[in-house]
Amino acid sequence: MSNAEWVTLSQRYLQINYQKQLTLEDIANEMHVGKTYFEHVFRVETGSSVMQYLNQIRLNHGKQLLRESTMKIKPIALRSGFKSANYFSRAFKKYFEMTPSEYRKSKMKIRDEIV
Repeated sequence: MSNAEWVTLSQRYLQINYQKQLTLEDIANEMHVGKTYFEHVFRVETGSSVMQYLNQIRLNHGKQLLRESTMKIKPIALRSGFKSANYFSRAFKKYFEMTPSEYRKSKMKIRDEIV
């Protein structure tokens, strides 16, 4: 299996298991390689670290829940694979340049304007 195929397989694993509390070591073990080698190959093939990729999946899931549900931030954070609402909120703001609440309000405003 080529490195690209192997990374694609690991990306699929992350997309399926993003809600679990995964560590780099857990993921590397699942892929049957050492964590240093796994991190290196993943970064070379994708341009990001394994944990950055996992957080992007989690943040995008959280973003979808903010858009499509009325759930509070904490359940969204937990359902998206984050250990806490605080960490989810900080990561969300860093990645999307607005808080989860600001994002939700902006989407509600757009929805109201369309209707």
